[in-house]
Amino acid sequence: MPGDIDWRLFAQQALRPFIRRMAAGRLAAAAEMLGRDSRAILRQRLWPDEARVFGDHLERVLPLRRSLFLQSELIRSNAKYRAAIERHGLRSKLAFARFCAAHAFAHPPTVPAAQVPLTADWGDAIFLKPDRGSSGKGVAVMRRLADGTWQRTSCDSTAVGDLRAVVGQVKGLIAQPLLQSHPDIPVPEGAALATVRVVTGRTGDGDAAVLSALAELPQDPAQPLAMRWISVPIDLRSGELLPGDRTASAMAPFAYPAAAEMFTLAATAHRLLAGQAPDPLPPMIGWDLAATPAGAVLLEANWNWAVAPHYCNAAGLTFDLSPIFERYASGRA
Repeated sequence: MPGDIDWRLFAQQALRPFIRRMAAGRLAAAAEMLGRDSRAILRQRLWPDEARVFGDHLERVLPLRRSLFLQSELIRSNAKYRAAIERHGLRSKLAFARFCAAHAFAHPPTVPAAQVPLTADWGDAIFLKPDRGSSGKGVAVMRRLADGTWQRTSCDSTAVGDLRAVVGQVKGLIAQPLLQSHPDIPVPEGAALATVRVVTGRTGDGDAAVLSALAELPQDPAQPLAMRWISVPIDLRSGELLPGDRTASAMAPFAYPAAAEMFTLAATAHRLLAGQAPDPLPPMIGWDLAATPAGAVLLEANWNWAVAPHYCNAAGLTFDLSPIFERYASGRA
């Protein structure tokens, strides 16, 4: 249930972006964004991203807001686990890579960016991202050019030069080989990696259940991230991707590659993660996985995963999962 105004959220999600745009001289864009995001947080009791996801459905969403489990509810339910998460250490992607290696989970080789291999072991393309946090911020792609130099491309800049020098321009990054999507996934050639967000929940007997799965499909070949994405639900029983009426492309329903393998990976990882933790961890985890030509790969574990896309995606708008998420978050599953 939404309570009083979250002024910390208002500062993070509305005031800081406003100040950054003002400092960059983008006065009109700053004012427009502040107005839109302030309305979402102060009047609609939504995160700005949620207001954008729901879009034209807001007239249906707002009367139901007090009964919905959304981002604010997830964060409040996770608050009591904050110290346990820090003690467990898996906010770090390097620590998560060690967890995957210890349990033989398929996971990309991961090293600090400063230790990126100079050999051809990883091929001619390397993916960089922050060791902690992300939301697409700070990611970059390194590509070896014909003359042996490397080009580093992020969402807002490009640099060319020696591998070590170009990687070293940004601190706190990890490096992984650049993965490719399974060829049966309908994404544009050269697009960013198609991923799947699988939400699992811990049950009362210590098991883990798969609650929801969304395919995140890039719709253009922009690197390192696509400019346009669509979220499409994957049926948990059949593994079929069901695009519905709002899909941005002429996509027919099809069996998502390695769907069952990804579901098993996420549930098994959740059981092991919760079982070895010295203190109880949040009951729900949002896992990032990918289907590659070699099979399913586990990418990340997210405590603060995006809730709204599981209700509003390319198959339409439904809140069937809201009471399920709330039940798991409260420990009543």
